[in-house]
Amino acid sequence: MQTVISGGFWRRWIILLSFLATVICVLILFQKTLKDQGSTQSFMAKFTWLDLSNATFLKKCRNSKQGPYLIADEKGQVCMIKNVLKNGCCNFHANSTVRYNCNSCHTNRCCEVYEHCVSCCLQPVPRKRRLIEKILVHAHMARNPLLREVKDTFELCLHKCRTSSASVYQENKYKDSSFKYCFGTDSPDLV
Repeated sequence: MQTVISGGFWRRWIILLSFLATVICVLILFQKTLKDQGSTQSFMAKFTWLDLSNATFLKKCRNSKQGPYLIADEKGQVCMIKNVLKNGCCNFHANSTVRYNCNSCHTNRCCEVYEHCVSCCLQPVPRKRRLIEKILVHAHMARNPLLREVKDTFELCLHKCRTSSASVYQENKYKDSSFKYCFGTDSPDLV
């Protein structure tokens, strides 16, 4: 005599297997999240926060070397190119030198002038540090190869302020042709 297995038996097995598959998927996702958090923490540990409160210790400055008239140095200063000292730093005593210059920047952290963007980004305000941490985490999670390679605040500000695909629409037009240099997490508003 053949034993007939009821449909309820198979239904229970299918439900049990579905539940086990769901638990395994959740565990794998949880492990991946923990691994990503660990790699983000090691990435953040390698990042150097420049202490610009006393930048007189710098003997030599890196600078933006971008435009024909202005330079932003790693002390957060903007000056005319003619006022750059031999060590690459802006001459602090020159009339054109302004530290943490946000004059051409909007509240959305987009600026008209690249050098103002870099200088404003370097401003050592606690809320800017949180913003930069957010940018770093986002760049790491998105696996942005350019931003993942920055080593300190100055390099991050240089890279963030350059125009990017977030600044354009239809691949060849700026969203806002005046305020196209941004250091925040949001892209410029479409004007």
